Amino acid sequence: MNPKRPARFTFWVALVIAMAAVQDYRAQTQEPPPMEPASTLAAAPKGRPKIGLALSGGGARGAAHIGVLRVLEELHVPVDYIAGTSMGAIVGGLYATGMSPDEIQGALEGMDWELVLTGRPPRRDLSFRRKEDEFHYPGDLEMGLKEGGVAVPMGFISGQNFEIALAKLTLCVTRVSDFDQLPIPFHCTATDIVTGESIVLSKGDLALAIRASMSLPGIFPPVDLDGRLLVDGGLKNNLPVDVVKAMGADIVIAVNIGTPPATREELNSYFAVTGQMFSILQEGSILQRAKMADLLIQPDLQGISMTAYEKMGQAIAQGSAAAQAMSEPLSRYAVPSETYLAQLAKQRGKAAPSPIIDEVVFEGDDSVDRRAAERRITVKPGQPLDLKALQRDLTDIWDIGDYESVTFSVRDDDGKTQLFINALPKQWGPNYLKVGLNLQTDLSGNSYFNILAGVTKSRINALGAEWRSDLQVGRTNLLFSEFYQPLNYSGRFFVSAWGEFRYDLQDIYLDDDRIAQYATRQPQAGLDLGLSLGKHGEIRVGPVWRRIRAYPDVGISSLPSVDEDASGLRFLYLADRLDNASFPNAGRYTDLSYFQGLRGMGSAEDYRRAELSHTEYFKVGRSVLEARIAGGSSFGTSLPPLDQFSLGGLFSLSGYREGQLRGNYYGTARLGYFFRTRSLPAALGRGVYLGGFLDAGNAWWQSDDVSVSDLRYAATLFLGIDTRLGPFYLAYGHAKDGNYSVYLSLGRSF
Repeated sequence: MNPKRPARFTFWVALVIAMAAVQDYRAQTQEPPPMEPASTLAAAPKGRPKIGLALSGGGARGAAHIGVLRVLEELHVPVDYIAGTSMGAIVGGLYATGMSPDEIQGALEGMDWELVLTGRPPRRDLSFRRKEDEFHYPGDLEMGLKEGGVAVPMGFISGQNFEIALAKLTLCVTRVSDFDQLPIPFHCTATDIVTGESIVLSKGDLALAIRASMSLPGIFPPVDLDGRLLVDGGLKNNLPVDVVKAMGADIVIAVNIGTPPATREELNSYFAVTGQMFSILQEGSILQRAKMADLLIQPDLQGISMTAYEKMGQAIAQGSAAAQAMSEPLSRYAVPSETYLAQLAKQRGKAAPSPIIDEVVFEGDDSVDRRAAERRITVKPGQPLDLKALQRDLTDIWDIGDYESVTFSVRDDDGKTQLFINALPKQWGPNYLKVGLNLQTDLSGNSYFNILAGVTKSRINALGAEWRSDLQVGRTNLLFSEFYQPLNYSGRFFVSAWGEFRYDLQDIYLDDDRIAQYATRQPQAGLDLGLSLGKHGEIRVGPVWRRIRAYPDVGISSLPSVDEDASGLRFLYLADRLDNASFPNAGRYTDLSYFQGLRGMGSAEDYRRAELSHTEYFKVGRSVLEARIAGGSSFGTSLPPLDQFSLGGLFSLSGYREGQLRGNYYGTARLGYFFRTRSLPAALGRGVYLGGFLDAGNAWWQSDDVSVSDLRYAATLFLGIDTRLGPFYLAYGHAKDGNYSVYLSLGRSF
């Protein structure tokens, strides 16, 4: 990733916001622009003023709106119109559909915000091939290679998961295309990122409109709606008092939950300064619109950031407290209980049955072959909409790898209920570039640094063939290339032709002393016939042609060099059911391999090598338990030097140096424990963890030496951070015999 990219992108965002702020400043001396009048179908009863709510944006702080709504209901203050921005659009839009404050609170608190604020479906639902990509290139840092240059997405996080969640919550009003016809008339604001105009959304798909209203530039990509590229409405109008007035409200109650400017002490990071920029540029617009309101409620949300979704309960309580503190002026707008309850009964939504789908329509342009996607749609006409089955279909289509997002909508057309599956191709494809890095040191002179780059060309043919190449430069230099060809549209069977060249340095130890360092070169190529085990694994079998070259680079010059063929047949079984590639909460991972060196294929010796590792993770409350067993055997044969089993290094009897223990046999067992201490903003990663584990194991040269009484023991304590660049660890490993190591590690290598 270009390190200048974030700063350059922030500059352009700041420029757009600054232009918007100047326009708003000029607007302070002018009348608000005329707006389209709201429908009179939902007009309040004659004899009382019509009351509108203006709900501002503010991320997780917006849960305070729920507390305000709850107090309004307790005081019997009717709501005739609602206008919202960003998080205010979510709460206001859901309330407008007829959901109660309790239902909205349950929906938002029950939402997996960590999943919503990522650009991909849950990991457990991804195909095995996409899961394996995460081990080397974590996160969503994907770019494209187009016309000799690098193309980047318009947002770090796809809005897919968020839009699907909103579509499910608004399914009961999916047939309503005019937001003035909702149980409570509702409008929301967005910003045209091209022209800088503030746009009022009052028609169309409610979920998509809300999604556009909170599409924070640089985080979420803009929403292409009616020819406009729309982003967060808060850039131009974060407190839409003028909008709700134009809808027909006589009295406007405004709720401002925007983030106030930070203090000098709080400006202690890049993100704090960037947030301050947003706050300053929005402040003038908010103050000007707040003066237009008849009543302004400002909850005290100190200590609740825009991304603190785990604190929404606290924000709701603060919203209730702020509204209660203004119960006297609010009560002026109350109506008799009988009148209020009658109006509330009309507005309150009723659970609608799942619509019967008459037709399924796939929407996607011709840049991606439609046949593979259409074959993954299992939802059929004539049946009630099954949201679980639909979710699986959307994930399966996204998993093809060429779509930025795959969402759905339900519409009525001439009496037919149509399910639209909306697939948005990646504008930066079909040649994808991913980058990563790996840094590790044991603070004792052993330091490794690798830079990774991977290019994948997709859409090679209708069956979904891919050509993937990976380059790693650093301590381990590697070039890998694979042509992967599914044999049918389901991808159940496939063939893979691959080649690899690896140059590495390996330390050689005599007891606790490093006596040499070998430079190794290993070219190899293979042809696999494979069976996909659905989303959870694959089996491969095929020939491997391989050459091993190794010579002493540092240390005793009299040590022998190696130059021999090690070709043969390989069997590989992999199964991945982990919910996270770096810090799983649950699931298991199994790796079973067998290699048969064959003289008939040119191998210097006939030999056998088998290895098995299996890891399980169990969630217990907020903690996670880890159990792992692993072992390898040569079945009485002698393994070539580069095929010998080695132990030591981070997460492998961590008190020992990498490669300190070697042999033709090995066995290890581990018990581990870790827990999350805090969450991270979605732009940075997932969380911070503390944990540790106990290892027992050893490596042996002869099968007769394998013995439980000869096991070595080690303990490890670590601080881990699940970052967008990969897992970061600060760890201390200590072996029972006195060996110890301190590790710093970031990312992964091949």
